[in-house]
Amino acid sequence: MKPVVRRPMAPNGAGRQTLVQLALVAALLAASTGQCAFAQTAAGTGARSCSAFDAALAQDENTAIDSYVAWSQGFISGFNWSNVRELNVRIDAAGIITWLSAFCTANPESRIYNALQELIQIEAR
Repeated sequence: MKPVVRRPMAPNGAGRQTLVQLALVAALLAASTGQCAFAQTAAGTGARSCSAFDAALAQDENTAIDSYVAWSQGFISGFNWSNVRELNVRIDAAGIITWLSAFCTANPESRIYNALQELIQIEAR
């Protein structure tokens, strides 16, 4: 008789959704307590500083600005997708640019994900 070899299974759709929900809840809880464990896992455009966004905006670098908007839309979509309270954040590209500009001008050393976490906390009340 051959031994049975069990391979770990990838999470199915429900399992993936649960993992995403747990990650977002942990990030939002960390942000609300002043600790930001999420900072260690954010990658790409969202991990850049607000001063980098301000520089891209000042130089009218459309490709860079599009990158910030696209990352932001993905971050917000991830929140909306996993939001069990169904208090979705609805904001268009122009609104994202306006929000990031205002937040980053006031907080140049913050990260883009910090700006979006604050936006989510305000809009999803």
